[in-house]
Amino acid sequence: MAFLAINTILCCILSLGLTQDAIVKQEKPVVVDQGEDASLNCTVSVTSGSDYNVFWYHTDTNKHLSSNKVIEPEFEQNKYKIEENIITQTKKSYILSLLKIQPIQAGRYRCSLQISGSPDRKEMFVRVIVRVAPKIEPGSTTSSAEALIGRNVTLNCSASGYPKPNITWSRPNGKAIPGMPNTYTFRGNSLKIRNIQKDDRGIYRCHADNTVPKPDTYDLNVQVHFEPYTRYVQDTYGHYPCPSCEGTASNLQIECIVGGEPDPELRWLKLSQNAKTYVAGMNLKQNSEDLEEGEKYHIAEWKGDSAVFSHIDISEIYGKLTIKDFQEDDFGIYVCMGRNKYNESFEPILVWKSDPPAIFGGGGGPGSAATHLLPSISVFIIVHLVSRYIFTLFFI
Repeated sequence: MAFLAINTILCCILSLGLTQDAIVKQEKPVVVDQGEDASLNCTVSVTSGSDYNVFWYHTDTNKHLSSNKVIEPEFEQNKYKIEENIITQTKKSYILSLLKIQPIQAGRYRCSLQISGSPDRKEMFVRVIVRVAPKIEPGSTTSSAEALIGRNVTLNCSASGYPKPNITWSRPNGKAIPGMPNTYTFRGNSLKIRNIQKDDRGIYRCHADNTVPKPDTYDLNVQVHFEPYTRYVQDTYGHYPCPSCEGTASNLQIECIVGGEPDPELRWLKLSQNAKTYVAGMNLKQNSEDLEEGEKYHIAEWKGDSAVFSHIDISEIYGKLTIKDFQEDDFGIYVCMGRNKYNESFEPILVWKSDPPAIFGGGGGPGSAATHLLPSISVFIIVHLVSRYIFTLFFI
């Protein structure tokens, strides 16, 4: 008899425990990528026949989102959805869906169970983490950079996203990071290039990644400025006038290459007749003629990045001067000049009178016209070569 009484009491206690008002706790946060849907589950157990309400709140903004199975009117229906699922007679779940979730919807959410006539509330909290793909921020990222050769340059890159993106630098041309031999990537928001050189110019790529698809990249151009320089293709040209020739046969072409950054202006000069030779530092304004495109001269130039002259550096310009209808007074010293905002550079080119070709009846033998020209040509070449030696010795 006593045994039956104890069983009856235990059954009553267990029965009361099963129908006790309660809310299931959720320990783990809900992690979702931006633009996807997130579902928050709130399961409640209530005494049979009890009158109650279940509310969802966004705790961080203190917004009341839903009551039972109805979304509050102030919220757009395309952003939130609520479902009521009956599990048993005394247990139900209220699933709040956040549709195409955005970062502003991240944070803590609270599900609250309120029994009518009772001051107590049963509450459950869940944290929503919205993962956001990296996005490089142009306002705080270096768009381009330029520096004089030998100076220091700092490149900055910043990106938004959650978790915080990692920033990695690389060079799309496959070259190593400046100052880091055999290192082709660098991790960090700022990349400092010390004592920058010509080989350090070009495109640098900022790569932002936080494992959320997809990574973001940004390319920026680094320009290295330097004074212009000039170099000849050949420093002397022998030519014999052809008065009877027609068309291009009577022309002479001379060439040179200028380099620098920013791109130098290429100009051609011809020393005056009273200037016997070129001397570095001489006043070219008083001792030379500035040659221009026209009936007498044709001036052409090509950038080093063109398909025709791919063998020269990208910062170089290949220049060609065509002297039309070449005459006796066209012999002399021509000067190829390169100029940018940092300086000027000059390269003299000698055009001298050569022996007449056989077609003109010249053979260079004793008594020929060419033989009589040799002394003057020799003196001209010797003076020119001595001046170049002096220039090299003191100015290079």
